[in-house]
Amino acid sequence: MGLLVMFGLLVFAGFFLATAAVAAVVFKAVLWLLFLPFRLLFWAIALPLLLIKFFVLAVLGIAAVGVVGVVGGALAIALVAAVLTPLLPLAVAALLVWGMFRLLRRPAAA
Repeated sequence: MGLLVMFGLLVFAGFFLATAAVAAVVFKAVLWLLFLPFRLLFWAIALPLLLIKFFVLAVLGIAAVGVVGVVGGALAIALVAAVLTPLLPLAVAALLVWGMFRLLRRPAAA
């Protein structure tokens, strides 16, 4: 007898939960339909603003890419200059040695 009562309570709880779930779905659908005009009005107002925001950010992004490119190029030139400047005395010495070697290796005039 106790097992039958437990089974009955379990079935009753299942029916109660199913009824509550259906009520919750209906309540959600009613609220969704109730607030649908407000949501549509919000999107009608917000969509142009979102498009303006997208285009402004796109223009700013393109400008930022240009600025980063120019600054990156300037930094690259500065880095190359910083690396090559200490080598200038060696380049001058090599040029002098090459010039002397070429001057002394000239063929004799006939």
